[in-house]
Amino acid sequence: MERKTLSLLFMLFLLLAADVTVKKADALLGRCKVKSSRYTGPCLTDTKCSTVCRGEGYKGGDCHGFRRRCMCLC
Repeated sequence: MERKTLSLLFMLFLLLAADVTVKKADALLGRCKVKSSRYTGPCLTDTKCSTVCRGEGYKGGDCHGFRRRCMCLC
């Protein structure tokens, strides 16, 4: 039981660390991301997210993170 718990915690740590790394890289490259105000529900396809974001006046968008949110590119 202890070995399984340790493995699960390690995988969770890797997932969180990867998300933080992506956010830092985007900030360094000057990419602005804003959560879409019109997209509802979990983001399943980048194409639909991008279309909704363009309708909001952004350059495009894609699905991000563990919770799969539609993030628009400024």
